[in-house]
Amino acid sequence: MPETLPSPYSLAEMIHPRHTPEMGFQSYEALKGDGEYRKGQQAAFLDDQIARPMLDYPELDETELKRSIRKLDTVLESSSRHGDAFVGDAVWDSAGYRMAEIYWLLSSERLIRTYPSLDDDQIDTLAAQTQELNEQLYGKPEKELTEAIHAEIWAQLDRKKLVGRAATIKEELEQGTSTFIADEFIKIPPLARTTGERLPTISSELLNRLREKLYQENSDIVEVVQNYWSQVIQQRPEDERSFTAKDMLWLFHEVHHLRDPYNESGVAIIEEPGATALSWDTSVMAVKIGGRRAPIDAVDTMISKIFHEYVVHGGRAIHGSKTKLPVLGTGLYTEADPGELSDYLTFEEGFATMCEMAIDPKNQSWSPQSFEKSLGLGLAYEGNDFRQTFETLWRARLLMTTKSGEEPTETMVTKARKNAYTSVVRIFRGTPTEMPRGNSRVLTYNKDLAYLKGRLSVIDFHNRYPDDPQMLDLAFKAKFDPLNRRQLALVQEAERVV
Repeated sequence: MPETLPSPYSLAEMIHPRHTPEMGFQSYEALKGDGEYRKGQQAAFLDDQIARPMLDYPELDETELKRSIRKLDTVLESSSRHGDAFVGDAVWDSAGYRMAEIYWLLSSERLIRTYPSLDDDQIDTLAAQTQELNEQLYGKPEKELTEAIHAEIWAQLDRKKLVGRAATIKEELEQGTSTFIADEFIKIPPLARTTGERLPTISSELLNRLREKLYQENSDIVEVVQNYWSQVIQQRPEDERSFTAKDMLWLFHEVHHLRDPYNESGVAIIEEPGATALSWDTSVMAVKIGGRRAPIDAVDTMISKIFHEYVVHGGRAIHGSKTKLPVLGTGLYTEADPGELSDYLTFEEGFATMCEMAIDPKNQSWSPQSFEKSLGLGLAYEGNDFRQTFETLWRARLLMTTKSGEEPTETMVTKARKNAYTSVVRIFRGTPTEMPRGNSRVLTYNKDLAYLKGRLSVIDFHNRYPDDPQMLDLAFKAKFDPLNRRQLALVQEAERVV
């Protein structure tokens, strides 16, 4: 057991991210790379100069990870001595999960750093250990769900009359293909057809229910975005009428000032110049806007992104931290019965995404971005490496977005390949993608399974509580999974002071 650090704070103060950001720790934050280096690897990969990229991890620091473990150990010790078992046990479970994520990162860091000097048996042992920790934290692809994704793709493609290059690509997807890249022969297996059920229908009742609540309770946010669109964006030249990263930064600042003019919540709006993502980070209680984030070209889409990051992720953090159980602001992890999930994040990611889908009319069915990461992880577990997974994903993505009778343009192909590359990086980050496979197990990062599983959890939630406004309201108020009976009981028992 590492030596714990003394703390002058009460448990409630200690677990707030301003004192212990590790309570809101997200493993992917340690897996970011240098923007320019990653951009160069992407360009070389997409230009077929290299078969697989070599990802860098400048923030994956063994010393810092061990320091974080010591801080969490202090939380564990304090929670074990807490007089209220209701609070202490919940904090213990949640801090323990965050610590387990850090131990996985330590194993991953060791593998990335040492594998060139290891023999095959040593690589296999360390790779298996790393993957097992990953699966214990994030699960692994489920055969039934993977087959449903395949069935969904083929059902959509078979409804279309694909012509020209699209028909050729469909044949490659169905029969498999091969290619030479950087003097390496690469075989790309077919995307299997399955006879099982497709993904469940996303009901209009669910989307309407979310849309009505979001618009009713956030009309001020809608007004801010609409006014900015008409007064600023529409005054620009026609080919520049989109929300840039700078526009997004201004809007999030304006929305936060509107909701919390004195910043009593301590929420920050942060620009990350070299990053491409728009995200919420609980560890620093902040919305982060990447300076290289792709522009958004529609009002509804911009509103949906603010609802996703600020209203759902941020709102759950702010409200949850004000309860008797402040770990509801950083994220609850508990035991789970069969059929339940132990983490809060799977439901939350699905919930935030469903709220986004309810607002954005272009995003209200099963599209590639809805399940691409789960599809890619399923392919990886079938033995596909980074390149093989990519080659399948971009073809499926392109064909799903191609209309009947349409000839895909080079622009469409380029976009599909870039988007697929981003997804595959997310699937394999935290692993040495350039490492020879040998007989080692598949090495992946399974956290993104949460996106599709989370959507399915929200469908289940709606089916269980179709006419229960109190339950829907509760789902916005804390970082928990309402389908986990222990977590639901904890939230219902927590005394609210919001």
